[in-house]
Amino acid sequence: MSVNQKIHQLKLNEWAAHFSEQKASGLSARQWCAQNGFSLYAYNYWKHLLKEELAEQVLPDIVPLSLPTISSEAVPTLPVQSLDTEHRANCANRATARLTIGDASIEVDDQVSETFLLLLIKAVRHA
Repeated sequence: MSVNQKIHQLKLNEWAAHFSEQKASGLSARQWCAQNGFSLYAYNYWKHLLKEELAEQVLPDIVPLSLPTISSEAVPTLPVQSLDTEHRANCANRATARLTIGDASIEVDDQVSETFLLLLIKAVRHA
């Protein structure tokens, strides 16, 4: 860990303590900042950075997946209520992956770009 990373980590730890103090005080963030000599901008900046740091520690790394090519004979036919016949025929020749977390479900096929998939995962992560 470099000196800059250590200093950054130290500041994150200090701000984590500040956030606990603010919450325990019962004051709004704006009131607490005014009372303690911090700008609301700095408060929100460090809160955002701390959330990002915690998310990186808690969430697993993204593991690249390679989707196999599946022949149409290997794809089982399942009843799909909300898709029309043409869409089902187009999807039958593609490999798909489905990610379900709670009530949310994301299904992608082998045609989706890596860039779009990364943007989608980031959006879901911050939702």
